[in-house]
Amino acid sequence: MPSIQNKYKIELAPLAKADIEDIIQYTQETYGSAKRKSYSADIRKALRNIKENPHLGHAREDIDTNHKAWTINSHVIVYAVTDSRISIFRVLPSHRDFRVQFYQ
Repeated sequence: MPSIQNKYKIELAPLAKADIEDIIQYTQETYGSAKRKSYSADIRKALRNIKENPHLGHAREDIDTNHKAWTINSHVIVYAVTDSRISIFRVLPSHRDFRVQFYQ
């Protein structure tokens, strides 16, 4: 039986790319290479999971009603879904005030 192609394309916003780079750098400097590799793999897996099932995320009071949030370890991926695209806006520490991050 042929597999069904996933219709969604993931797009990382520049801020999301920078967030991920910062997370990986911090993890390397603080916890070392093994943890960096593990956390990098966790982030890739979370993005694949979102791509395969975009409605995994949940609403939050502190983000736009069109956005969803998905927790990965101690971070939250904030994204929106359209007909064919998943836009990843930010990957932020879960303890952050998201209103400040999005509505400055």
